[in-house]
Amino acid sequence: LSQLIEKEQKEVNKSRVDSPEKRKERLKNTNTKPKRTRVYTYVFERSPDVIAEALERANGKCEKCNQIAPFIRKSNETPYLEVHHMTPLSENGKDTIENVQALCPNCHRELHHGYP
Repeated sequence: LSQLIEKEQKEVNKSRVDSPEKRKERLKNTNTKPKRTRVYTYVFERSPDVIAEALERANGKCEKCNQIAPFIRKSNETPYLEVHHMTPLSENGKDTIENVQALCPNCHRELHHGYP
């Protein structure tokens, strides 16, 4: 999956370098039904207690930017923060309270996709 996302981002970057005219010309011939690809992946079954402790510790504020959570979850009326592993589980990081941060969606996305 990450390879597909990376490939797509490279193609988007190439497209953004082109002129709007070139993009519009290609868009005339673009397949409007994208190719469908089956992806097999693994998921980690995380500890709900680690998540709950991180959210309690954050008390509704992002642990990176210190701003109040940007919105409230509809499901349970709690501040919306995402629990992020500082050392990713995929890199042998541990699912522990010491290895997580409760982040607003913008900070979480920046850590995964932004620049330092």
